[in-house]
Amino acid sequence: MKNKFPVFIPLFTVSILPLLTLALYPFGYSVSLISYKILSAVSAVICIASGYLLKNYTPDKADKIILSLLPLIQLINSVIYVSKSKSLITAVFMAVCFIMCAAISEKTVNSDKTKIFFVISSSLMFVAIILFSFVAVFFGNFAVNTVVNTVDSPSGEYYAEVVNSDQGATGGSTVVYVKKSDYLNLLIMKIEKTPDRIYLGEWGEYETMEIEWEDNSTLLINSKEYKVNT
Repeated sequence: MKNKFPVFIPLFTVSILPLLTLALYPFGYSVSLISYKILSAVSAVICIASGYLLKNYTPDKADKIILSLLPLIQLINSVIYVSKSKSLITAVFMAVCFIMCAAISEKTVNSDKTKIFFVISSSLMFVAIILFSFVAVFFGNFAVNTVVNTVDSPSGEYYAEVVNSDQGATGGSTVVYVKKSDYLNLLIMKIEKTPDRIYLGEWGEYETMEIEWEDNSTLLINSKEYKVNT
């Protein structure tokens, strides 16, 4: 196969979210997808198609460097997708993606010793994905976070979001986040400033909470000032 374009389809698909997430996190920005279920299904289809296209492909030295990173990237991707979606369907699609990416990456293995290491490391990563998915899907849905109030800053640049976090039998809390109003919309994903949690109170406290903006950088909660990182 002389056309290398199919080689980079799975790499682009499985790497754009984790790479963007890791790159933007130090700068205080977060990345979220419009639908983790739909895009995990699309990723699975693309990875399966790419695996079929590459079944008789022998990668060159440059390709091997790229392909060898696929399982690790997919491990990070699976954690992000499943933790955000908390859906069994998403977990299944991401497991399929990992298996196909591991199969593609296996083409970089030459020696028997390297193959043993590859099989062991890939198996451990797959087990980690399964265990994480089990916890996230079956135990991660106990918490119910409901936005009960939003208050815009005087300039409209920020808004305070009051969340009632119900943790079930373990209790709950009232949380106040400050978010920036504008964000970058990239159709399938959006990039926005990471919310700043400025208040954590008792569960149900929102019912009697008094909240208002004193100015564009100061929020008053029950008459107490909270400075906003602008």
